[in-house]
Amino acid sequence: METRQGETDRRAVSNEASLNGARELTPVRVPSSCEPVQDAEYFKDKSLHRTLVESARAGIGFVEVESGRILYCNTAYARLFGLSCRDLSGRSLFEFLDAQQEKKLLREKEARLKGEGAEYELCILAADGSSRHLSATGSPVFAPDGHLRGTVHTIVDISERKRVEDALRESERRFRTTFEAAGVGMAHVSPDGSWLRINDKLCEISGYSREELLGLRFQDLTVPEELNASLERIGRMLAGKLGPYTVDRRYIRKDGSRVWVSLSVSLARKPSGEPDYFVCVAEDITERKVSELVPDPLSVREREVLLCLVEGLTNQQIARRLSYSSGTVKLEVQHILAKLGVKNRRQAVARAVDIGLTPPPLKLRSKLWRRPVRNRPTFLAGQKP
Repeated sequence: METRQGETDRRAVSNEASLNGARELTPVRVPSSCEPVQDAEYFKDKSLHRTLVESARAGIGFVEVESGRILYCNTAYARLFGLSCRDLSGRSLFEFLDAQQEKKLLREKEARLKGEGAEYELCILAADGSSRHLSATGSPVFAPDGHLRGTVHTIVDISERKRVEDALRESERRFRTTFEAAGVGMAHVSPDGSWLRINDKLCEISGYSREELLGLRFQDLTVPEELNASLERIGRMLAGKLGPYTVDRRYIRKDGSRVWVSLSVSLARKPSGEPDYFVCVAEDITERKVSELVPDPLSVREREVLLCLVEGLTNQQIARRLSYSSGTVKLEVQHILAKLGVKNRRQAVARAVDIGLTPPPLKLRSKLWRRPVRNRPTFLAGQKP
């Protein structure tokens, strides 16, 4: 608006200047008067403000609060709507919103009426029908009498970021479903051996509840005679000298029995390259391993007798319990010794427990077999195994 020859009302300049400061979320009060300035300086400033707004990569617009009408916008703002500045100016922001987004904008409108600035996300329907997710900032602009003239609206297209976030959420959902529904035991294990994340199948294999297992370390489940080999592999993997591997291992179940697993281990690293956690997949292969170690499988009767041997019963006690003759029990014991490749009953029990054929004797389960192994050595990256 021309007030004197060569001079323009500073209020217009104040509005344009406020556009450049929209991100500060500070209410802008339009001055009612201005100090005299040289014409050359004034036009220079006006050109600078306009250049700053027009060249901004973020969309900047001035929106009437009551109607949502877009009174001014720069090229970046209009481009996000798929229109030119000329075609977008004068149209209501509500034209580009669905019902849900319209409610969101109305809530933001109430905040502007209270003089509050805010940052929020908005999804618009562009002129070509595509959806665009925007990060929006609203800063109220007041007239000298305190009346809210409108809002400086700054918007940035975050559609790609939202797409990536949605893809990550979907990926996490699929992983979680696969992790929990897998027919094999799966776990994330920290470099010190603590269980970080486990699925139900691993609980089933180990015989522990999820809460109990999370309070242990993998060292507590590994049989003592195989622990050093496991730690040696882990140390090499943490040092970057060994990649993913698969090996047959025995775990000690909660009841003291031993279960064979085919264990696949890989190491997930942080972006910095530091070890983050191990990804472990454990498949129960006890039945297969027992078949390999005992090629001539035990009959049902022999298994019954073997369980009695584990309990420490004599031949006479076994005969009474199973309603067999003493001669039959003696013959079955001989078959068991031959099939397990041992010479006496004590060796038969030790062999059966060791290969996972039977649980250990009841009197030992609360001692040696069930005792979690504490203070075992662990290896972190850079340490020698």
